[in-house]
Amino acid sequence: MARVQHGPERLADQGLSAQQSESADAAIRALLLDPAVEDQVDLVIAYRCGPETNPRAGRYEVWSLRGMIAFTRWASAEGLEFQVEERIGENPVAEQNPAALRSVVEECAAAEASGFPSADPARRFIAPSEQSYPFAYERIAQLFDSPNAPDLIVSPKDWAFGVQPGTHGALHVRQARASLWFSGPGFVAGLHDRAAKAVDIAPTVLAALGFPKIDGADASGRTSRERGVPADVYLKRQDGEVLSDLLEEPATAPRFL
Repeated sequence: MARVQHGPERLADQGLSAQQSESADAAIRALLLDPAVEDQVDLVIAYRCGPETNPRAGRYEVWSLRGMIAFTRWASAEGLEFQVEERIGENPVAEQNPAALRSVVEECAAAEASGFPSADPARRFIAPSEQSYPFAYERIAQLFDSPNAPDLIVSPKDWAFGVQPGTHGALHVRQARASLWFSGPGFVAGLHDRAAKAVDIAPTVLAALGFPKIDGADASGRTSRERGVPADVYLKRQDGEVLSDLLEEPATAPRFL
């Protein structure tokens, strides 16, 4: 399989067309620099379409006061790859460690480094410079695959959204992570030190139940046959992977989990 650029799969009206470029640039500047909102905004994210002849050959952009990057997504025999095409200043999502800030001690240290007291958990705010953005490239590109995606995405800072203290659903690690529990026959009991994604859950459960693999599409959007390999997924479209290290090898598959 040749390496090909893999832009938004269902590109309709999401992202920025050439006609929107000037207004989008003005909106990005306003979101990052306007005194009314600049203290609240961490990242402004966009997909800027390619030329009219091939709008899916555009690039994903991440803007912040720390710097900006533009990157592209590619599909190859090895899976999805992400390539940074341009950088101005600091890459604002360079730190993508999914295990960052997972203890109270680490959160306290990060809050203090951010200039906030760490004794009060409700005020243990953490600046972008002390954050991590797990799987940032994948999550950004995947969102713009949907025709219901917006033109611009705003990811707020840890400590505020408008006049409301605290946030939910931002790109940084404290809003991106939750505990994942599997219970039932077929799973290895205990605590597993690994990062899983929501898209990994369904194929892992299907593998534990002994479902057969099929000729479905993986994260590249191509079926097993199109990729020149035997059936290797459990779903008609499977973006995630089987968390195989969590699975036992029972003599017979469980009937349910």
